[in-house]
Amino acid sequence: VVVGTVRLWDVRLGEGGPAALLLGPLAVEPGLKSGGIGSALMRHAVAEAARLGHGAILLVGDAPYYGRFGFS
Repeated sequence: VVVGTVRLWDVRLGEGGPAALLLGPLAVEPGLKSGGIGSALMRHAVAEAARLGHGAILLVGDAPYYGRFGFS
């Protein structure tokens, strides 16, 4: 049973610009929210991106939520 998901997309900043990742969507089964699943998915996604050598992750979202993972 899938209870949550996060997606990282390869993007390029402008034509011929540096590569980055676009994060989203992040989703958790509504009945399981506030159980730490979203946080675990975020920590894993950020760690995996770093492990693979990506230098930037872009996102559009709730600043207070994502700020605790180092986003601004």
